[in-house]
Amino acid sequence: MSLKKRLTTIEESLAPKKQILGWIEDLQQFKSFTDYLADLVELPLSAMPRVELPNKVAEVVRKNLERRGIQKESITRAILLAQKNSYLLVALVLLINETLSTESERNFLSIELLAEQRSRMARESKKSFDPEGWEWWRRILIVNLLRMLRLKIAIAAISRKYYDGHPIAFHEQEAELDENIRKAELLAGLYNVRRKWSPSLHAIDLAAVRRDIEQQVPALVRELVDLAKAEMYIAFGENHVARRTVQAHLVAWVDRQSSAQHPPDDYLASTPPAASQHR
Repeated sequence: MSLKKRLTTIEESLAPKKQILGWIEDLQQFKSFTDYLADLVELPLSAMPRVELPNKVAEVVRKNLERRGIQKESITRAILLAQKNSYLLVALVLLINETLSTESERNFLSIELLAEQRSRMARESKKSFDPEGWEWWRRILIVNLLRMLRLKIAIAAISRKYYDGHPIAFHEQEAELDENIRKAELLAGLYNVRRKWSPSLHAIDLAAVRRDIEQQVPALVRELVDLAKAEMYIAFGENHVARRTVQAHLVAWVDRQSSAQHPPDDYLASTPPAASQHR
């Protein structure tokens, strides 16, 4: 039997992924990423998931292949591959939850500021209507909504592709993301209602926003997976591979930051207001 076929047997029957899915199920006992990290503080390095799970998988692979009479060299190669795959799956879950935790406060503050600004502009509009100010507000709202929806859908896609659909986000972080999305869509609805009294404003087309998101999600999935891969390569001493893995994403990240300020015209006007009118 070729090494490739042997490794296929490993993936199908020895289930390094099974170890990871068991760990993911255990994570559900924690309400938040912060709670989980607090629990890790008391553990020795050997019990950290990036160390413990690859080691457990290595032992399972070794025992199964030795029982099958596989050559020692092939076992060593198979163990290394299984350890890398296990490390990647662990690192990806932790990266996603770290990203959710970091984004949660940013999203909350952004939506709160947008809500306050909408109320202020609504009051001021009774005296002096500022269409460019409203258009700029509309732009920022959609940028935030795009970012949140993109992350939510990307996490679901990663869960399906790598974890058999198991939930990989802590409940609290996922709930916070959903709540911020709900608030952003509510603000979009209030803006659209205002158009009845201000016909010069352009409606926010939420269907167009979601349509655009579907095209952006694969790129974010690749970025998150490649960041986790880069961490894995560094952990296994392959720094040069890690650099190549993330290099393309650095350019894409710069491009995305630029394009985020100019969403497609089918749901967002392209001309920002003058700085003096942005209050």
